[in-house]
Amino acid sequence: MPKVVVIGGNAAGMSAASKIKRSGKDFDLFVFDSSDFLSYGACGLPYLFSKEVSDENKLFALTDEEILKRGIVIRKNETALQLLPGRKRVLFKNLKSGRVSEEDYDYLVIATGAKPKKIATPHFEGENLFSLHTLEDALRIKRFLTKNNVYSAVIIGAGFIGLEMAECLSKAGIKVSLISNKRNFLKKLNDDFSQKLAEHLEEKGVRVYSETSIQGVKKEENKIVSIETNKGVLSGDIFLYAIGVVPNTNFLQDSGILLESNSGIKVDERCRTNLHNVYACGDCCSVKNILTGKYGYYPLGTTANKMGRVAGANIAGEKEEFKGVLGTSIIRVFDYEIAMTGLTSQEAKQEGFAVVETSIKSKSKAHYFDTAGNVFINIVAERGKILGAQIMANEGTKGRIDTLSAIILGELSLDDAKYLDLAYAPTFAPVWDPLLVALQKLK
Repeated sequence: MPKVVVIGGNAAGMSAASKIKRSGKDFDLFVFDSSDFLSYGACGLPYLFSKEVSDENKLFALTDEEILKRGIVIRKNETALQLLPGRKRVLFKNLKSGRVSEEDYDYLVIATGAKPKKIATPHFEGENLFSLHTLEDALRIKRFLTKNNVYSAVIIGAGFIGLEMAECLSKAGIKVSLISNKRNFLKKLNDDFSQKLAEHLEEKGVRVYSETSIQGVKKEENKIVSIETNKGVLSGDIFLYAIGVVPNTNFLQDSGILLESNSGIKVDERCRTNLHNVYACGDCCSVKNILTGKYGYYPLGTTANKMGRVAGANIAGEKEEFKGVLGTSIIRVFDYEIAMTGLTSQEAKQEGFAVVETSIKSKSKAHYFDTAGNVFINIVAERGKILGAQIMANEGTKGRIDTLSAIILGELSLDDAKYLDLAYAPTFAPVWDPLLVALQKLK
C-alpha cells in the first residue's frame, strides 16, 4: 500500500490528508507536525483575547480522535530537519525527547506553513515579548495576562494580526499603542483608506504611530520596559511583534527542491514540486498571481485549504488544478470592514498596465435609514478590464469584494459588470448599489 507522509497538520496539510482519505483509495497516511495541536483555526486566535471566542477548544476543526477515525496516523512534536529525496526519506526530530528518526515515503506533502519575521533590533527579547502565530503562542500570552497586571500593550506591525490584536486587546481593557514602519496599513492599503483607519483607531483609543522605526530597547529583569523610536519612547507592560511571516522552508536547503527568491516552494497548478512525488501547499509555497502570471507570497487561510485539497486530489489520482490567486482578503477593525482584491494602482502601473482609477463614497443602505453607514470603494482598471479594488465600510464589504473578485476571475468587461443584476432591498443597499456606482464612474 503506498505511503503518504504529510509534514504539517493544519490548514493545508490536513486538507490534503482528508482529501486523500475521502478518495477511497488505499494509502497509509501519516501526518507529522512540530506542534502539540493539529487542525485548528489559527485565524481565530486574536479573538480569544476579546472573548469573542470563549474557549480555545472551539477553534479545532477536528479532534485527534476524529483524525484517527479517518485512518490518519498523527505524529506530534516532530519537526522536519532535512529532506532526502534520493532516498525518499525525511529526517525528523522530536522536540520533547530530542530523538532523531527517518521516515520513508512514496508520496510526500510539504505543508510546513510560515514562521514570524523577527525584529532585527539588537537585544529585542524578553519574557513579556510575544508573537501570535500558533495556538501555543496564544496560550503563552493568555498565561502572561493572567499572571501579571497588564494595563498597556505595544504592538509592532499593522498587518492583519497587528490590527486584530489592537482591537481585541483594547476590548479587553488594555491601552494599546500600534507601531507601523510604513504609512500604509495591511502592506498595501491605499493612502486614503489608511488615513481613515488611523483616525478610526485613534477614536477607539488606540495610539497610532505610522512611519515609525525602532531604534533601541530598554530592559529590566529580562522584561522590556520601553522601546526607543524615531517618534519618542513607548512604554508597555506587554509587547507583541507582528511584522509579517516568511515561508518555513529552511529544512529544504540542499534538497534540490525549487524555491522562489522569497523562499517559498515553487509548485505547478497541481501543487507538484520539481521532485518526483513531492507536493507542497499552503503558506510554505509561492503562488501565481492570476493577473500578472508572476509568483508571489500570499499566506492566506483560504489559499492554504484550496492548495491542500488540490495536492491531495492529485495524489489520489484525480486531476484538479489550482490556478492561482488575486490575494482577496478582508479584516474587521472595530467598526470598519476593510477588504481588497487584485492589484493596487501602484502595482498595476509597475506591471505596465495603463491604469484608470476611481474612488466613490456611498451608503450601505437606503439614505433614509438612520443606521446607513458610509461605503468607500476604490477600483483600478485598464481599458474596460478591472484589475483590483479596495473597500472600506461599516457593513456589506464581503459580498461586494467577492463580487469584484468574481468579475476579475470571470474576465467580465466593464460594460457587463456595471449593469450586474444585484439584489436590492433598502435594508441592504441603495437602489444603485455602491459597487455599481463605482463601476459606472469608471471610464
